[in-house]
Amino acid sequence: MRELLGRHEDLASARPDEPAVVHAREPHAGTVQTWADLCVRAGEIQEALTDQGVKPHQVCSLVLKDHPDLVPTLLALWRLDCPPVLLDAKWGARMTSSVLAHSTPAFGVTLDDGGTGAPPAVAPLAPGPSDAPSDAVFIGYTSGSTGDPKAIVFTHERLYEGTLGNASAPKRLRGGPVRRIARSMRMSGSGVINLHHTWGAVLGATVVVLPELTVSTARDYWARIEAHGIDQTFLVPQLVELVNRFAADRDPGVDAPLCLTGSAPLSPRTQARFQRRFGTPLYNAYGLSETSSAAFFGHRGPDGLAPTASASPSG
Repeated sequence: MRELLGRHEDLASARPDEPAVVHAREPHAGTVQTWADLCVRAGEIQEALTDQGVKPHQVCSLVLKDHPDLVPTLLALWRLDCPPVLLDAKWGARMTSSVLAHSTPAFGVTLDDGGTGAPPAVAPLAPGPSDAPSDAVFIGYTSGSTGDPKAIVFTHERLYEGTLGNASAPKRLRGGPVRRIARSMRMSGSGVINLHHTWGAVLGATVVVLPELTVSTARDYWARIEAHGIDQTFLVPQLVELVNRFAADRDPGVDAPLCLTGSAPLSPRTQARFQRRFGTPLYNAYGLSETSSAAFFGHRGPDGLAPTASASPSG
């Protein structure tokens, strides 16, 4: 039970001074959090939540933001057995209201935006108790292929074991362990957490939060990857297109990271252009929220690149 929480605490004990999250994105650029820092801050946030009236074993909501307190807040909520419903800050009022009405969280948590170091703020939401599902990490909402958002309850055991299995694929594809994972997308949902921070914890790897990948930042994408020693990156197809169109060429003398893509259809033309231009495989991963994100990955073909038409399981 609570394997993900235990994994963070084990890393804080065994490797307290190693970086867990490196922030290279404004306004928090330059902030480095070690595994010990995450757990110490989680204890402070847990105490602050309790002081604000939070009771254990209740569902809450959490507005996701690119913030140093995001992971510590998740750890604090896990210690209290209060799994959060993950809310995208860019959802409209209608979508947010619909999710809250369906999930009925007892309270809402909002991260501080003022740069004061204040703990997250708590606001009561539902009038009565909202019992948390057993062993839940968080609750994500996804439209899947139906168009109707539905709740997915992620549990510690399923997420930890699923990620542990999935993580064998990068080791196989790159021939060694992953040490530094780049996050170039904004914090918007369970997929972004799982493909970066959950993987980072399970692998004991550092997550580097790079500037959000946009038209204006794409040119220096590979320079940032090289400067931070990144050896794994995940880009959704829209971001692959940005890199294809606007990024400067990659230095062929520097080892490329393992490049993964997924979460939406990727055209063979887009994949081929990326591989041809940057001289490195782009593996098209496939998975579901119910399978803890990516579960199937491509393989390296005879030409050293990733084929567009077939995939192999993570194991």
